[in-house]
Amino acid sequence: MSRGAFWLMLRQVAVWAACVDGLYLVVFLLLDMPVAALLNILSASMYGTAYWLLSRRINRPAVALMWTEVLVHAGSCTVLLGWDSGIHYFLLVFLPAVAVSRSYTLTLGALAFLLAAYVALDAVTQVVPAFYVLDPQLLTALRWLNITVVFVMFTWIARHYVYRVQTAEAGLREMATMVERERIARELHDTVLQDVHALVLRFQAAMQKVPPHEPARAIMETALEHADRVLVEGRDRLSGLRTPRNAGKNVCEALAAAGEEFSAQYGVSFKLRHCGRKQELQEVTADEVYRIGREALLNAFQHARARCVEVEVSHGAESFSLRVRDDGIGIDPHRLSSAHSGQRWGLVGMRERARRLGARLSVGPRNGGGTLVDLCVPAARAYKAGAPTAPDLPPMDAVLSIECER
Repeated sequence: MSRGAFWLMLRQVAVWAACVDGLYLVVFLLLDMPVAALLNILSASMYGTAYWLLSRRINRPAVALMWTEVLVHAGSCTVLLGWDSGIHYFLLVFLPAVAVSRSYTLTLGALAFLLAAYVALDAVTQVVPAFYVLDPQLLTALRWLNITVVFVMFTWIARHYVYRVQTAEAGLREMATMVERERIARELHDTVLQDVHALVLRFQAAMQKVPPHEPARAIMETALEHADRVLVEGRDRLSGLRTPRNAGKNVCEALAAAGEEFSAQYGVSFKLRHCGRKQELQEVTADEVYRIGREALLNAFQHARARCVEVEVSHGAESFSLRVRDDGIGIDPHRLSSAHSGQRWGLVGMRERARRLGARLSVGPRNGGGTLVDLCVPAARAYKAGAPTAPDLPPMDAVLSIECER
């Protein structure tokens, strides 16, 4: 866990603890324990101050304040209500936060101090009688309430920690993937494409020595035209390896830029339509969606012989969807089936990316001619946590599609 994530976790612990103090304030007021209720008011204000300090990155005083609150509050309430009340269990709440600290010296010192305080508090309650004498059944109910609250807090802290670790791992994997793609793009550009370009130049020089009326001249010109198309497609594939800046923040803008570029290059009309209220996508999801969409656009512009290519992006409440459609010659079902045998690497790559997202991908002919690529990503895998919920979207066009393997 990074330092920033650790301090963010402590901020959320402070919020949780303040809410728990509010709960116990009500409990102690109902039990007519004004001294214990006053302690909860003081504790809630201390956690509020700690949250304010953490928000302004004044971290060490905030941690000291939170530790002081835990020790004083748990110790005082244990003395007031007795050891059997279970208030001392709250001393254990900060064990997970301390355990994930990156400083082993501070961690061991804090754990030793907490253990000493725990043992000392146990010894004191064996000698000093409880200030509030509770009915045994009420004491048991209070103890189980304390156990439940502490258990819930432990569970939340552990789940939050696992989530942060998973997010960091996903970021590292994405960073490693991006670095590898950049390296592959550089290697292909500096080796294969450069060598092919050099061969084309030499071939052109040799062709100039062939008389125009010779049959070999026409064959060589045809070969050069094919080589030029190979170079253009190779450069398109290289640009597909490089994710444009801010593509993860705004997939619509990134796909619009790619579509406009292809439209100018191939002389085909391009349209993009957005439905729903925009919500921020997870970085990994945004990158995969962009690459699937770009591959679908490239196939439509290069192979469909279309007059118009359309992209539809929908931010729905239940899912995020991307549709790329054209009015071209359509797609042969045999080409879809050949994608499973590895003969159509673009379709294979799209299917693999969709599988990594846990998304549904379908590719096939559409009503009225042309091809439709339909990608649907569940909202839980698509949107960042805390993103606003999109309103209901209008119904989409009915299409006929032959789905690829999911």
